[in-house]
Amino acid sequence: MTLPPTTGSAADAMHAVSRLLTAALDAPNASVVERALVREARMLFGVSTVMLLTIEPREHLARVVAVDADETPCAVRASLDDIPALERQHRPYTELRGRQLAALNRLLALRTPFGFALALPLRSRDVTDHLLILADSDLSRAVRGERAELAAAFAA
Repeated sequence: MTLPPTTGSAADAMHAVSRLLTAALDAPNASVVERALVREARMLFGVSTVMLLTIEPREHLARVVAVDADETPCAVRASLDDIPALERQHRPYTELRGRQLAALNRLLALRTPFGFALALPLRSRDVTDHLLILADSDLSRAVRGERAELAAAFAA
């Protein structure tokens, strides 16, 4: 897939949300909306990988429920013990770094490891049960600063 320029403007985000609302109205089930969400986020932020994770606190796991990527992850579940930042999502976004980024790369068993990953909580009724992960091996496409703020607003 050829990625668009990484503009990620507020207007682009509004168009993406509009398309998501249309998809939600026409969707026969949640998986259609989940796939639309990762596709729109990938186009909006121009990263190589976007994953939607569901958090399963009783099992202490994060499970991949939708992905749009150049390379599909091998694993679909990750222990929250290995990547505690996925469980502690009190901020609008968290950049995974160091050991946690290395753990994500190891768990997903990708040929090309991520150099950057941003975790965005999706909250419903003040509960975070899903995370949107924006990731790329190319640090020049990292979503930081104002673009990270826009990503947090998109995920909210």
